[in-house]
Amino acid sequence: MDRKDYDDKVQQMLNDQRTYKVLDKDPTQRTEKKLNEKLANLKRENKISDSLYKRLRSSDGLPPRFYGLPKIHKPGFPLRPIVSFIDSPTYMLSKHLAQILSPVMGKTDFTVKNSVEFCEQMKNVSLKEDEELVSFDVVSLFTSIPVELAIQVAKDLLSNDDTLQGRTTIPVNDIVDLLDFCLSSTNFKYNNNHYQQIFGTAMGSPVSAVMANLVMEDLEKRALPTSLSQPCFWKRYVDDVCAVVKSILVLALQSHLNNIEPSIQFTVERETERKISFLDVTVCRQDDGQLSTKVYRKLTHTERYLLFDSHHQAVHKRAVVKSLTDCAKAIPSSVDQQSREVKRDRSTRGGWLPGALCCSCGWAGAAFSTGACGSAGWRGRFLHFAVCRGRCGADWANPGQLQYQGCFKTTPYHW
Repeated sequence: MDRKDYDDKVQQMLNDQRTYKVLDKDPTQRTEKKLNEKLANLKRENKISDSLYKRLRSSDGLPPRFYGLPKIHKPGFPLRPIVSFIDSPTYMLSKHLAQILSPVMGKTDFTVKNSVEFCEQMKNVSLKEDEELVSFDVVSLFTSIPVELAIQVAKDLLSNDDTLQGRTTIPVNDIVDLLDFCLSSTNFKYNNNHYQQIFGTAMGSPVSAVMANLVMEDLEKRALPTSLSQPCFWKRYVDDVCAVVKSILVLALQSHLNNIEPSIQFTVERETERKISFLDVTVCRQDDGQLSTKVYRKLTHTERYLLFDSHHQAVHKRAVVKSLTDCAKAIPSSVDQQSREVKRDRSTRGGWLPGALCCSCGWAGAAFSTGACGSAGWRGRFLHFAVCRGRCGADWANPGQLQYQGCFKTTPYHW
């Protein structure tokens, strides 16, 4: 995708007058002034501490920035609209509200935290002949959430939360007022033009992800008990749902879901060749009705990960290895599939293993990789290491003691 195609796709999104409108000028300073006034009032009434006031207060805030992430796995490469609120006036307040609201999220039987938990819950599920696997997906969830509904859901949950006073000294009504201010302050900048999101929540604000989950939980509580086409199994991660439904009732359930909240619409995908994908899991239906799982990869998956000799932090490199290993152990339901995943990971990691072992041995001050050396007068194996400042011992300072040829790189490693 070149720049012109990208700009055309973004402009097409911003031309949606139901969701966005063009502003004549930048309202960032006005937003910052209102925020600081609200925080000053709370501080004056001893509802927040001086330290919290200083942390949430904004100074010289920047307007949020809009950009689109291409969905390369979908035809036409549509863009996912993102509004980055970093360094904007409401960013720190949004993070603080997300911390307050997060504990009331995920307290239903319909949500899963990750694919590992999903696989565990699928072990006890079996399908009858007249049932099938289906996947429901919300169309543009974040920009489809009514702000008024989100605020009301949050207010009801906080009012019934007995643990709220242990997390914050801000009263419920003031939390709701700050939340309304955050969700309504959705101006952003793109190509030196200023816009306002007039419907839905902005993907990119820390509190938006929490509110999206809370609204979906509220919708489930209203939709599933009142449906005449009850699903036999229903698990959701944000806006993606995996369910088991009687084949003749799939469309009826979709219609019922779409009638609960007019702005939140569901699409449905039915099982193909007795299998369906959910998160990074492929769920397969066996002849006896039992379900098996294996790792799912999109067609656009390239098997490319961080190189060990890159300048990324070591914790990120170890996390890649750990995540691949965890998936290989937790997602496949059969020993044969687990073995295949482990072999695939080993072939994919290539030169990862030496670095992972060195890090696990506590040698955090040096990065190791092995390879063939073609230097004149010396051939064989070489040890390539980078010594961080302040962690250089006598052995590392003199590679000759290790009986290796020393090769030094001017660009430092970042650990």
